[in-house]
Amino acid sequence: MKDRYTRVTAPAGFDGQATRRDYYFKTRNAAREFRLRIKRWKAEQKYPSDTLSFDDTDKRWLAYLRAHVGNLELLPAIVTHWERTAKPITRPLKVEELCKAFVLYREGKGLDKATLSEDRYISRRLQKHLGGYMAHELGVAEIRSFLDTAKTSDSLEHKPYKVGSLILAYGKEQRVLVLNPFYEIDRPKVAYRVPEILEPAQFKTLLETAEEEVPELIPFLAMAGFAGVRRSELVREYAEDQVLKWEDVDWQKQLITVRHEVAKLREKWAIDVLFRWKPPCFIGLVLIENRRGFSFLWSIAPSDDE
Repeated sequence: MKDRYTRVTAPAGFDGQATRRDYYFKTRNAAREFRLRIKRWKAEQKYPSDTLSFDDTDKRWLAYLRAHVGNLELLPAIVTHWERTAKPITRPLKVEELCKAFVLYREGKGLDKATLSEDRYISRRLQKHLGGYMAHELGVAEIRSFLDTAKTSDSLEHKPYKVGSLILAYGKEQRVLVLNPFYEIDRPKVAYRVPEILEPAQFKTLLETAEEEVPELIPFLAMAGFAGVRRSELVREYAEDQVLKWEDVDWQKQLITVRHEVAKLREKWAIDVLFRWKPPCFIGLVLIENRRGFSFLWSIAPSDDE
């Protein structure tokens, strides 16, 4: 069987089977419900109905159930629901309270700012949509309605699913809920897109357009296109982020040094300058060369920014 299935082994005699038998389920919740069925079956085997006796208190409770439920044949389903959603819960919380506790927990783990920002954003959306519900009462319908609020694209739906499932998984660890309804919903698939690589003529057009409309982008495009510098190494997301500075470019050695605090996901590294700027400033003609041998002259707008 594939790893995505959960196996449950039923004992001999269950469901009329003479020997032990393996059953496979696509979701963990379905497997859990099946285990509860086996548990009830074992209890029935241990305490047959013809050995039970009822006192007056038992009869009053049975009358109460009949008055509120009507058909007592619904009792197995009611008990199953209670075992699934309420029996193990020791800390019932509303979704709003769970989201706040989750954010505080994540903030204490030393995660990067981008991850924490995403956690807070999705938590706020979940609070807005389902904040008044008790967390253990959430079902597939409620989660689906939450995911549908981001249905504009698969990638946008993927983020609420990822963070939302983490929130409820945290709640399960804290005994706030028993079942995570996200497990009943297939994870949204994000289609893989091959990164687009511009041809030299296309990149030349991009530079020409930038010079006409946003000339201050020229140095960033040159650094990214010809030296392979990442966007996160060029542009700050937060005020305290470290990015590349002009003094990191050694014009004499034709070398760009990406400092350790700038190199986000890699160690300090250096790049051979694949383009030459007319010294001693950033104004004038630039000969841009790449390893394929394409070259052309370019005019750079003045910039005093780092």
